[in-house]
Formats: sequence, C-alpha cells, structure tokens
Amino acid sequence: MNTLSNIIGNNALFHFVSYNAHSLEIFINKHIYFSSLSSQNDPFDGSFTISKIDGEEENVNKFIREQYNKLNPGAVFSSNPAIKSYNDELLSNIKFRKRIIQNYIVNLLKEETGMFCFSKNPDNITMWSHYAQNGKGFCIVFDKAKLKTSLIHGIDSGYILWPNEVHYSAIPEIRVFCYGLGLSFKPETILYNKIGYWKQEDEYRLIMQGIVDEKDRYHKIKLNCIRGIIVLYDVVPFEVSNTLKNILLLRCQELPKDFYWINASLDEVNGEGLVFKEDQRFKKVFKRCFVTD
Repeated sequence: MNTLSNIIGNNALFHFVSYNAHSLEIFINKHIYFSSLSSQNDPFDGSFTISKIDGEEENVNKFIREQYNKLNPGAVFSSNPAIKSYNDELLSNIKFRKRIIQNYIVNLLKEETGMFCFSKNPDNITMWSHYAQNGKGFCIVFDKAKLKTSLIHGIDSGYILWPNEVHYSAIPEIRVFCYGLGLSFKPETILYNKIGYWKQEDEYRLIMQGIVDEKDRYHKIKLNCIRGIIVLYDVVPFEVSNTLKNILLLRCQELPKDFYWINASLDEVNGEGLVFKEDQRFKKVFKRCFVTD
C-alpha cells in the first residue's frame, strides 16, 4: 500500500494552514511569514527562569540600573534620599534582578524573533483541528533540506536562521552573562522548548533572529522546496481546493517534478473524534500533478 513516506520521502515537514491570505501568499508571492513569539497559541511558549547571573558585579549593576531606568525613567537617578535608599535595596535583590533581566529577554525575543512552524507528523488530528480550520484548510508539505537551502541563499547577513526540533520538557532554566550594558544568553534553549502538554504536535521550527520591523518577517522561498499539498477531500470546501489548484497551475513551472496533490480522509471512530484510518488514509491514489519536465 502506498504511504506518505513512500511517495514524499522521509525528509518532509508538514505546515498546517487555514485558508487565508498568508497561506495563499506562499504560492502567489513565494514567501513565508515568520510569526512573532507573542502570537503563538501556547501561553507558555518562550517561558523560562534564570538560574544564575554571571559577569562582573559592576557590569551587572550597570545593566540592571539601565533596564530599571527604562521602566521607571529617572527613578535610579533620584536625589531624594528615601527613593535612593529604596532603589539601592531593590536593585540589589537577586529576585528583582532576575525579573528585570527576564523582562528584557522576553521583550527582545518578541521584537526580534520570528518563527515558522511545522509538524513531523501529517496524521495528527490535533494539527488539522487547531491549525487547518478543522480540516477546511490544508497542509503544505515541505522538503526540509531544500527549504533551508532556499532560505539561507535568500537571507541577508543581518539575520540568523536556526532550524531544529522542539523539545518537550519543563520550563527551561538559563544562565545569563552581563557585560557593560549588554547581555549574553542562549535563546535556542528558550525557543526550542515547550511544555509536555504539546508533545503530540511533534513540532519542528525555523527560528529567525534579527527582525527590525514587520517587513522583515517575510522571506522569499523557491517553490521547488514544496513537495505537495494534502487536503481532506471530504471536508475541505470546493472553493479552497479549486483556488489552490488554479494557483498551482499558474506556478506549475516552478514546482518540483515530484509534486503531489494528496487527497486524504479522516474518519470518526468510536466517538473518539476524527482519526486517520490506516486502510483509508489516502482514499484516492497518489497522483503526480502539475509536473514540470
């Protein structure tokens, strides 16, 4: 029996999307959108605690005072003895120091980081439900190696691209190092970690750093890094599948030779919700379409 790995191969990543402008622009304008950390559906995404603050005491103090002054302009430099005494005591408190640094890192990651997310598993009903409009959207199948190559070649030197699997564990602890008014830490420890509740998503992420404004979240790709489209043909509206096919026909010369349109089906079993049924996973034969010579 044909399986997805037989047709697509094992180097595939699955991006579940709703039918909207963002998802269609992947094919129309040939770019992907790196969403902000604050827009993720997991409220604990990006959560962390600080285990230790390293660096010379003078540098730590400079950094803490600078950040505190941004939150409370003028407070650090007040000439009022009572306020000065209060600030000195507050700024020497280790819990308060960690909170100041944590606030700085959270804001930094929200502003300068973007992510483009996948699952390694196309059979997951949770992904179809949460990210593809309960099956009324679709799934874009990317070739992992070709996507990374496409992005790396199209990215300016000012950006940093990190592709990796998400690890599922407790909220991570990080160590930070203060130098002057700067701070060093390992953002990947934060960005590639989610709590165990989300483990069923089997997620893989592309993380982009160096974002300055909204336009930096869009990055060009070559369509040859897309291996196929999966739709739930008994759920997806005709408008969605028809529009997609028309767009793909317009882009057919840019798609890979082994591009597939995959009709899949999900069936309700024993009242447990929608699941893939092994003998009906893909009710129609995999057909290579929109193929270029």
